[in-house]
Amino acid sequence: MSARILVVDDTPSNVKVLGEILGSAGYHVITARTGAEALKVMTADPPDLVLLDVVMTGMSGYEVCRQIRSHSATALLPVILVTVLDPRRERVAGIEAGADDFLSRPFNPPELLARVRSLLRIKALHDRTTRQAEELAQWSAKFEARVSEQLDTFAQAVSPVAGRVLLEKLAKLGTPRIFPSNMIVVSEGDTSDAFYVILSGRVRIYVSDEQGREMVLGEQGPGDFFGEIALDGGPRSATVATLESSRLAVIGEWAWAFFTFQRSARLITGERLKPGAPPRQ
Repeated sequence: MSARILVVDDTPSNVKVLGEILGSAGYHVITARTGAEALKVMTADPPDLVLLDVVMTGMSGYEVCRQIRSHSATALLPVILVTVLDPRRERVAGIEAGADDFLSRPFNPPELLARVRSLLRIKALHDRTTRQAEELAQWSAKFEARVSEQLDTFAQAVSPVAGRVLLEKLAKLGTPRIFPSNMIVVSEGDTSDAFYVILSGRVRIYVSDEQGREMVLGEQGPGDFFGEIALDGGPRSATVATLESSRLAVIGEWAWAFFTFQRSARLITGERLKPGAPPRQ
């Protein structure tokens, strides 16, 4: 999708010239003839960049620029001020008003397009960083909810002390394995329902967004546990890797089900299961 550029100028000939230059470069041009009209357009649907004339009837370009910077939705919107006045004096006033760049008329079309591309590139980087932060926050919320759900299962079945005993006994049902540092334990897309208890060492959990970018979600250490079951019930979108040489108890699906459905009393009372045997009904 082409970038949307708002041209604000009360002189129709100026709007026409800018519209033709920007349109020929593939940008989608929208226009406003007054500062008040421009602010209404930006409130309804903020553009990607604003080309703003300094001298206009009613609100000046400086006033419009200050208004843009005063609202959170448009505070970081790229603004280029355009004027025929003394560039040295007006440049300082424009920067103080919050403008990102400044052009004097008559301007050179290649220079105009170069400045527009530069500011749009900066805006794209900022937008991507903002999206990544939002996605990471969503993943963190899912992860915390999943951990909270698992801890609630513990709390409903046994007391905190007995829960730790249960976890230790559950780990004994698994097969202890040494995983070297920087080894992938769980890969994105795994469909297995294996369950891991960390006996020693540390692991780090990564998540991937829709574009495949990887972000760190958190770390876990001795006594913590993780599995290959997706947070949302679908295919996994997370990876777990060791930060150091780690000893993990690898537990099969039936043992994890045995734990999840609160059949913990038999373990706490010392009743043993034969290795490989399914839980007693």
